[in-house]
Amino acid sequence: MSLAVMAGCGGGDSTLSKAEYEQQLELVCNKGLQERGELVSAVNREFEQKREGKTSPKYEAENLTKLATVYEGTTEDIDDLGLPDQEAEQIEEFIRAREEASARVLADPLSARGNLEPIFEDANKLAISLDVKSCAM
Repeated sequence: MSLAVMAGCGGGDSTLSKAEYEQQLELVCNKGLQERGELVSAVNREFEQKREGKTSPKYEAENLTKLATVYEGTTEDIDDLGLPDQEAEQIEEFIRAREEASARVLADPLSARGNLEPIFEDANKLAISLDVKSCAM
């Protein structure tokens, strides 16, 4: 299911304490960071093997779509954690910001090419405020 189609944020009530939630959130974000890193490494290897010297817009759009899809999957995993007892509103805002950022990239990857920093700015600020820097893009 696409995040853009989902009716709301938060996978439901959570029985996790704030500390447990933060630990689970960190694990999910670290996994997402690892997946993004593996994707970037694979793209770099592929590019080096081809030795094209220049990428086509189609190639860049395909890879930005892959990157946004990995990011979207991490957001779904965060949403599946549910909401902690505290900071629920901030977590919902964080999930919403991530959903919006990935949706913007997926809607028009070519336009996103030079604009990733502003597209992910709100989500990144919220990740830092939640002390999960590995969830920042």
